[in-house]
Order: sequence, then structure tokens, then C-alpha cells
Amino acid sequence: MDFETGDLVRSNSAYEHPQPHACFIQSVSDDLVNDGGIMDLWTREARLFKYGSGTGTNFSNIRGAKESLSGGGQSSGLMSFLKIGDRAAGAIKSGGTTRRAAKMVVVDVDHPDIESFISWKVQEEQKVAALVSGSKLCEMHLNRIMDACHSARESLDDDAFEPKKNPDLKREVLAARKVMIPENYVQRVIQFARQGYRRLDFQAIIRIGIRKPMSRFRGRIPIIPSALPMHS
Repeated sequence: MDFETGDLVRSNSAYEHPQPHACFIQSVSDDLVNDGGIMDLWTREARLFKYGSGTGTNFSNIRGAKESLSGGGQSSGLMSFLKIGDRAAGAIKSGGTTRRAAKMVVVDVDHPDIESFISWKVQEEQKVAALVSGSKLCEMHLNRIMDACHSARESLDDDAFEPKKNPDLKREVLAARKVMIPENYVQRVIQFARQGYRRLDFQAIIRIGIRKPMSRFRGRIPIIPSALPMHS
């Protein structure tokens, strides 16, 4: 705000004169591209995220899926637009840091798309559960593969790392594939075993902060060998 005129003006020196507030509640109208509409909201949110602030909005004004449009046709619904905002917030690092932008989404219980909105949250929680289960399966099966390599090292020498020549390794590789462990994980852990690594320490990955928090993690867990003796 211009202290001389009392008018609201856009700041051109946000870093020299930072905003005094960090959290904002914004409104949105049932309009696609005009001021105050959906796309304008994403622009306003991006501006707040850029300087490290968070934002929240009640999206109940946006019409539900398959409701009529003034120009003809049907609306794609609330959820299609909420996903755009979620992706935009995830792409923008709040204040230039590594943390995700803070965003609150509110929908009234009488909105036509309220069930889809609730299910959206449930699906994200299911992803978290899948990541937790997947990490435990990876730890168990990949370490078994590594053990199978080293247990046959004395009798088979370099053939211990070949599933066709090492029956124990073949069995563990097939077991890992059966529970959908990615093939590149299997091949990589055999390479680690060939280099002398004896175990993958998944707890170390968590401690050193390489693995992202589960609620924000969008990829697969990286495989990093533990700092155990490299050679027998």
C-alpha cells in the first residue's frame, strides 16, 4: 500500500521491503481466465510462493463436474482444476528453498464434487502406504540378492554374480521380480555386490536425509550402499 495515497500498488522491491504477513486466504470465482478467476488464482499463488508465503482458498464457488457452461457444453469439474493448482504448488519451491509451498484447499460439504475431493486425499494416503511397503520389500529382497552373491563367492568365484550359474541368486532374483521389484534395482544391487558391498542400509538413507518425507516423496527410493567393509 502506498502510504501517501492509500492505494494498493504492486511491489517492485519485495526483497528489500518484504511483506509483513506469511499466510493468505484468497478467494476464487467461477471463471476461467478473468481477474479473480481460476487461472488468475494460480498466478496470485505463484507470486506468494515465490516470496515464501502460504495460501488457502475455499473452492466451493467452482461448479461441479458435468454442470452446464454459459457457452454450451459441460464443466470438467472442480477436481481437474485442483490438480493443476497442486502441481503448480509442487513445482514452486517456497521462497527459493527446498521445501514445498504451503497450500490449503477447502471445499464445502454440499459441493457436488465433495466425494471426489475426499477420495483424492485417500488416494494420496494410499500412495504413502505403497511407498512404505515398497521400501520394506526392496530392503528385504535386495539384501537377500546381495547375500546370495557373497555366499557362493568362494565356490563359484565370479560366477557367483551370474543368476544362470548361481542357483541361490537365481532364486532370489525370481522372488524379487515376483513382488515387482524394479529390474534396474536388481541389476544394480548385483553390481554393488560385485564391487564388494555386503548390505544396503536403508536406515542410513533416512538419517542422511536423501529420502524425502513420505507425504512429499514422488519418486522411487534411491539405492545407496552402506559404509560396511567393501571386500571380504
